[in-house]
Amino acid sequence: MTTIPRRTTNLRSARNIVALATAITPLAALLAVNFAGTATAATPNPDPTVTATETNTPSEYPWGPFYAKNNKASAQGGYTVDLIPVGKGKYRTKVWVHGKLTNLDHGSGKCAYAELKLHLFKAKRWVWQDIKWCGAGDKEFAVRKRDVDAVKIRVSQSDKWGRHLFNKGDWNYVVSPE
Repeated sequence: MTTIPRRTTNLRSARNIVALATAITPLAALLAVNFAGTATAATPNPDPTVTATETNTPSEYPWGPFYAKNNKASAQGGYTVDLIPVGKGKYRTKVWVHGKLTNLDHGSGKCAYAELKLHLFKAKRWVWQDIKWCGAGDKEFAVRKRDVDAVKIRVSQSDKWGRHLFNKGDWNYVVSPE
């Protein structure tokens, strides 16, 4: 049996993105003035590779694939972090984690099972989201939450009722707090 290697990633956390956005707020204001057309002739664009739409559009970061212990279930996808201004230099985050859960052992009556843990930094607690797929192929999923600074995922297998988890994989960070 061929073992599929696991890949771990350390991606930017929402907290680091908020700090970065706070630091570049003066640059974003300058770009907004440049693209408004009021000061274009007097003040040239400091970086022609950056456009106004890029500063307002959240970037997507891939994650996974992550596997159950026996490689019969997997999950992979991407996430975006959207910064919402709430005051002078302050932002809230809205995280959207999406992906697909793959069941490679559906003929045996086993299901692919993914557990997502999302850390709410204001409430200082974890919330859970479980996804189960018993059919052949993939199931797409999406989770949206505000004020999240870390997301973990663990892929396992379960019985068809989802009561017993087995072949639990490792907890992997999708969005890392570091």
